[in-house]
Amino acid sequence: MTIVKISSRLTFKGYISIMGLIIFIVGLIITISQMTPNISIFGFALGIMIIIIGIIFFISKRGVLIDFDKKLIKPYLDFIMVKLGKWESLVDYDKIVLKYTNESQTMNSRGNSTNYITKSFDIILTSKNKKDIIIKEFVNYNKAKSFLVDISQRLEKDNVDMYEILKERIQERKQHVRR
Repeated sequence: MTIVKISSRLTFKGYISIMGLIIFIVGLIITISQMTPNISIFGFALGIMIIIIGIIFFISKRGVLIDFDKKLIKPYLDFIMVKLGKWESLVDYDKIVLKYTNESQTMNSRGNSTNYITKSFDIILTSKNKKDIIIKEFVNYNKAKSFLVDISQRLEKDNVDMYEILKERIQERKQHVRR
């Protein structure tokens, strides 16, 4: 049985992390409120436990396990060594796509404006019938392309490089404008 952990990353986004942050803040409020002159040991301990639960949710990890022998995939959410998720068959998935994302954020302060641009490349397992699964995220295109080719060969799936297609379309537009 060849099970490979493809990725494991801290999320810090999504419902689970937001819920963890809220739970952490509630625990902090309970703990601080119990630190009055008449300290309640039960309330203080409850606050500390809630803070710990909030931290666990906040630092949860997302990842993907792939069993190449049985052709199964398991997207999971990891809460300190407990992986929540279910195994799915890879048969239902059609291809693997390299998707390019370009996010821009502008920070303004007193006449000064700064743009921050974040480029990322996601390797996504796609299906017509099921929800797409993000296998891995990259910030370097060459590493993403290499991973795309490798994983598509190992899973025996077609691959599509949307970044290359985007670059070709941009080149075609530039040439069309020059005419």
